[in-house]
Amino acid sequence: VKVKGKMENEIIIEIEKIEFIDENLDKVSTTEELKKIDGMLADNFFDKLADSFAPNIFGYDDIKKSILLHLVGGGNTRRSRIHIIIIGNPGRGKSELLNFTGKLGKSCYVNGKLASGAGLAAGIVKLSTGASVPSTGALTLYDFVMIDEMDKSRKEDRAAILECLEQGTVSLKKVGVDLTVPANASILAAANPRLGKWKNELGLEQNINLESFLLSRFDLIWGVIQQTNTERAQVAHHIISQATREQEIPFSVDELKRYINFCKTIRPKLTETAAKHLEDFYIRTAEFIQENNDETLPLEERQLEGLIRLATAHA
Repeated sequence: VKVKGKMENEIIIEIEKIEFIDENLDKVSTTEELKKIDGMLADNFFDKLADSFAPNIFGYDDIKKSILLHLVGGGNTRRSRIHIIIIGNPGRGKSELLNFTGKLGKSCYVNGKLASGAGLAAGIVKLSTGASVPSTGALTLYDFVMIDEMDKSRKEDRAAILECLEQGTVSLKKVGVDLTVPANASILAAANPRLGKWKNELGLEQNINLESFLLSRFDLIWGVIQQTNTERAQVAHHIISQATREQEIPFSVDELKRYINFCKTIRPKLTETAAKHLEDFYIRTAEFIQENNDETLPLEERQLEGLIRLATAHA
């Protein structure tokens, strides 16, 4: 179209048909599934859910349970998203945990070393026509974003991750562009120690190539550091067992997915008794860190909010 001697283009999309490609997993839909869940509730049910999560990886029960809570979300709190980071030596199964998580929700896997600003948060991309336009990335498009090797991410990408963790938004400020959009992704990240392997003689911040203000925004920080001889033997036995006989897994991936989405329909409320337990635990832990001069991150109010989210997801 020519306007006042200049060519102007306008993109028009004509929609002929809409087809939903996502499965309806908002609830457990069959009587058989309900009976199976009801029959297992009193029989170490949470343990069985953890056993079904990334069953090829031995152990890490508490980490697996926390990721399940991450997928359920923290309910009606000010921020329902639960953010987790796993830090540890290479070859300890961190990436496998992230990849399995991607099977259970609308998610995106990102390698921090290879991620670009436009692919992760927001940036300027050039179209085939030569025009440059703003574009948003994974943090704005997905419910769950797994960021592997976050310790190798660029400074500007970490700033975007921090904004997502803290504000639930991502911003793009370039010449002629001032854009802020919602970023409601729950982040599950993994990172390696600064020197490749964890050094016991160094403190937490010296071992980790991530800023303390960024780490403090995560609700849970897991350390997967040393492996004892007993643990090594158990892992070897687990691998051999998988190769020699069929593994019994309580729930399939599809059943896990349906149960997680079923949990999201429930709205538990924090009771006064539970609130008092959380308050007491928070105060005791803060005092312990202060009195023992523990080389860890200080306990702040945001960690109490994280405890509420985790308790709500567990309920």
